[in-house]
Amino acid sequence: MTPLTRDPAQVVRRVGGGAALVAAAFVQAPGRLSADTKLDLLVDPVAFLARAWTLWEPQGAFGQLQNQAYGYFLPMGPFFALGHLAGIPAWVTQRAWWALLLLVAYTGFLALADRLRIGTPGTRILAALAFALSPRAVTELGGISAELWPTAVAPWVLVPLVAAREGGERRAAARSAVAVACAGGVNAVAVGAALPLAVVWLVAGTAGRVRRRLATWWALLVPAAIAWWLVPLALLGRYSPPFLDWIESSSTTTSVASLPQALRGTTHWVAWLRGSLTVWPAGGELVSSGLLVALGWAAVLLGLAALLMRSTPHRAFLVGGVVVGTALLTLGHVGAATPPWAGAVRDLLDGPGAALRNTHKFDVVVRLPLMLALAHAVAAIRLPVLASAPWARHGVRFVAVCAVAGTAVPALAAGLPARGTFAEVPPYSSQAARWLATHDDGGPLVVPGAPFATSLWGDPRDEPLQALARAPWAVRNVVPLSSAGSIRMLTTVEQQLSTGRGSPGLAAYLARAGVTRLLVRADLAGVPGSTPRAVTVRSALSGSPGLVARARFGPPVGGARVGDAVVDDGLDVTVPALEVWQVEVPTARAEVWDAGSVVRVAGGPENLLALDDAGLLGGRPVVLDGDPEAADLRAATGGAAPPLVVTDGPQRREATFSAVRDAWSAPLTATAPWSARRAAHDWTVFDGPQVVARYTGVADVTASSSAGAATSPWALLDDDPLTQWRTAVLARGTPWWQVRFAASRLAPATVTVTPAARSGVTAVDVVTETGRRRTSMSPDGGPAREVEVPPGPTRWLRIELTGRRPALVPEQPGLGAVTVPGVAPARPLQLPIRGTSRLLHEGMEHDDAMPEHEAVERTSRPGASSCPELEQAVAQRA
Repeated sequence: MTPLTRDPAQVVRRVGGGAALVAAAFVQAPGRLSADTKLDLLVDPVAFLARAWTLWEPQGAFGQLQNQAYGYFLPMGPFFALGHLAGIPAWVTQRAWWALLLLVAYTGFLALADRLRIGTPGTRILAALAFALSPRAVTELGGISAELWPTAVAPWVLVPLVAAREGGERRAAARSAVAVACAGGVNAVAVGAALPLAVVWLVAGTAGRVRRRLATWWALLVPAAIAWWLVPLALLGRYSPPFLDWIESSSTTTSVASLPQALRGTTHWVAWLRGSLTVWPAGGELVSSGLLVALGWAAVLLGLAALLMRSTPHRAFLVGGVVVGTALLTLGHVGAATPPWAGAVRDLLDGPGAALRNTHKFDVVVRLPLMLALAHAVAAIRLPVLASAPWARHGVRFVAVCAVAGTAVPALAAGLPARGTFAEVPPYSSQAARWLATHDDGGPLVVPGAPFATSLWGDPRDEPLQALARAPWAVRNVVPLSSAGSIRMLTTVEQQLSTGRGSPGLAAYLARAGVTRLLVRADLAGVPGSTPRAVTVRSALSGSPGLVARARFGPPVGGARVGDAVVDDGLDVTVPALEVWQVEVPTARAEVWDAGSVVRVAGGPENLLALDDAGLLGGRPVVLDGDPEAADLRAATGGAAPPLVVTDGPQRREATFSAVRDAWSAPLTATAPWSARRAAHDWTVFDGPQVVARYTGVADVTASSSAGAATSPWALLDDDPLTQWRTAVLARGTPWWQVRFAASRLAPATVTVTPAARSGVTAVDVVTETGRRRTSMSPDGGPAREVEVPPGPTRWLRIELTGRRPALVPEQPGLGAVTVPGVAPARPLQLPIRGTSRLLHEGMEHDDAMPEHEAVERTSRPGASSCPELEQAVAQRA
């Protein structure tokens, strides 16, 4: 410590600031648990750490590579494990962890400011509180603290380097490396974000032989300090499915990472989700409240002002940190003043640099130097216009205090916990887990799937079975850590259950995947219009031969509407909270079959259910025709090709990776551009030919953006009242939808437009090559109406959603349907089928222009996954 910190009054003030942070942590929803990082840490951290010793974990997803579970070995996992072993209530342990995180950030900042001699003892305390309660900390503390922990440790990485003196370089570098090791390994990029400031300091903050020796030792010791999680991460990256391609794309993660938001610290895109998508209320307040936005900018502007002052200590280091951090945060952002390389950067973030895609993790690179500058600004800046006032020297300090308090308002209002706090995981979940463990002859599948386990009793985010199960299990959630084929299979099951109709082949389909039981949950609080009701799922199971209810757990649920949760929507039917259904079709962990009995299927895993429904597989083993094993099979049978069953899959479709059901768009044409710019557009099992659509009646249909499968641009022309077009959640600019005609034609006088319910659209412009016409619309939906079209010849017709009603909760604009007089659009499917296939019956149209493949076309409802004509052909062949 410097002599400034030995003043008893300053010590008391510093302790008081730390005590205030501890109090802020413990006033957050006392007695309630918040979904923070891993449910396992709250339920059974000891068992979780025991499983984390191995990369392969045989329970989740019917067996999976654990995603950075080893990163919890230091320090978060042991912290919760000690609390669990000591019998401390889980919510108290969680709040103690939050308090520790805030204290580490607070004390680290003070130690760094002391050694840099920036500001006065009093302004350092104020700036330390501003750093500990920065917008990113307030946003993430209650929901993903493991990612925030490296930010809290970042000042401690710098402290030894700043204090290094000649002769002590190795010791200083070692202490800094120890701090890096203590940053954990849950998120490699978040840990890496704590390092750029150290590099800036070594470049701009030191000089001469001390810098060279310090940099050399630091560069050698830091890799050794992170080897404990870096080596397992390399193994994970080598063998894991490419789930980074299946999560949010850079167009989403960088959508709000503009220069102003980077300086203010509000670049985490999740905080900008509003309405039913709000996950972190505190972060939402910081980006939506005008007062909090203004107060947040006051602190930023004071810090920036200090960076312009020659009197600011270590100005080169502080300016360098802010410049580097701002560049890292705004990588790939497309918006006002977009640099020409932004597109290339986005391609990098969606490709080789996918791990860096969530650039908001680099916020500490800006926040730490900016708050250090704030400490100097409050001490040094005076307001000349108020120089004559006796309290003028306190004016800047008053503004700074208000700014810090403004950012901390959500914390002071106990708004840090994530949405859906809960007292405990219900006992009936533990009872069901124990029953499944004692009847372990395979693996249960939890249905219906949901992006997160948002339940009537709370929102733990993770599935309770994740922490409770002692036997293999799986669920279709937002990011299954599984293979592409497994995800397609789980999505197909969810799609079938959501229809409420029985499936003759569902039991065989489940057994083929090794599923022996279904854990049917009725306590799921789903999304209206998306999550199937419990009675719908039970109807589908009851009508499917080979599925029988075996055990029930928990109280009866349903028969009434509970808040916004869809349980039964008021139907007078109650069902148990959890129910186990047995798959009666026998399964085996391993079987031996004669190679000649294998069936080749030209399709994907999603097509096998339709084939089982038709009884075409007869329980025989299947090899997909795109699988390299198909060639081995031909070699094993002396070159004779096993029988081939042709389906209408896999189709060229665009997946909404965050959707559990209705995850795919309608089939796309072979040349249709993808609506999203990202590395992967579907869970692809094998590379090979795909079924594509072909427009008739129009050339193509496009839109500015779309929100998912049932909201694609084609939905406006498909004559399906259940589909509609909606824009993407974070889409910018004026939304538009466009149809391009096969040739120039005379525009009709009007087109019929059906508004979408609750879209907020108050006016549309119909645009052609000859002009535009505006028509008012009903923002809450309503009957179809005639919309005037500019007269004259045109090759395309565009509808722009130009009018939007103001709303506190942002609405997703869109339309329900469009009818263009004289245009009869259709999209028949074109199947690429190997020329050796002879399973097609007469009446199918063949395209002789394709030398390597035969083409079969049929009209299909968007998203259809079966081909009755081909099934009939196969049945006749059999």
